[in-house]
Amino acid sequence: MSVPFAQIEPTTVCNLRCAMCERDRLETVGHMGLAQFEHILDELDGLQAVKLQGLGEPMLNPDFLGMMRALRARGIRAYSALNVTQIGPDSAEALASVADRVELSLDSADPAQFAAIRRGACLEDVVARVRVLVEARNRRGQFLELSANAVVHTADREALRALFELVGRLGLDRLNLNVVQFWDVGRGETPPATLTAADLGKLAREVRRLSRRWGLPARLMGPTAGYENCPWYRGGIYVSWQGYVTPCCQRPDPRTIHFGNLLEQPFEAIWHSEAYRGFREALAAGRPPETCRTCTMYSMQGEERWTSSTCRATTSGALSGSGPST
Repeated sequence: MSVPFAQIEPTTVCNLRCAMCERDRLETVGHMGLAQFEHILDELDGLQAVKLQGLGEPMLNPDFLGMMRALRARGIRAYSALNVTQIGPDSAEALASVADRVELSLDSADPAQFAAIRRGACLEDVVARVRVLVEARNRRGQFLELSANAVVHTADREALRALFELVGRLGLDRLNLNVVQFWDVGRGETPPATLTAADLGKLAREVRRLSRRWGLPARLMGPTAGYENCPWYRGGIYVSWQGYVTPCCQRPDPRTIHFGNLLEQPFEAIWHSEAYRGFREALAAGRPPETCRTCTMYSMQGEERWTSSTCRATTSGALSGSGPST
């Protein structure tokens, strides 16, 4: 069995305390080593793309750039999502030489609002670091897609307009707007309230308008029509920093659910295990397992739906290009 896409978590260590992040509930934090990473790649035949991101800041893993180089050496497209705070001139040059796509956390054009969301980061510093990476990319004259990731908290039109303007002024290629995800709800917890599908419908119309106005492609992640349409069980896996295979980037904590460990078992054995096979079959039949019933991607079914060429509903940020926020 081969999978075309894997999201591999390089670390759960982070230097920020983002308002929407629940990583403080983790019992242990740590880094995946380069040797462990290469072992996992050896197990996963047919990989076309890997996203290096999880519940920590990828660049805090000292092997992060080595992992990106390993992907490039194998001809696998290398993606990541970064909180920007660790990007400097040298790392920007290195990223520009090995990455195919980098998503940069940029949630607000307002310094106070940004600081409230990305606690421990400063908007002025982040913007300066984004410019360093854009300049490194432009100097090399090779294609590296740079996009902004923003976590959607409100449908404030003025704040959205200012964010489009900032992203366009920085010379980024795309804006990904993501609904807050609650990855820890699989252990009997109720997810907090978030934007409704009606809110998202209104927001989507504004995103379409601003995308046309600024000439900036944008994607707003919205509700998905049916569990059977989840792309993860069809061709994507999530691997935690310890090597555990979990269902997806919305359920990355192996304490909630996992199907085995790639550092201890062959992928074929994990993929064909009764637990993993039953999980995929249940989704395909539209009978979601317990851990999926509270997924934000499906909690708004039956309400307003929307789609367009520049702003389209997606099932999973990781598979579509946005990903969980970092």
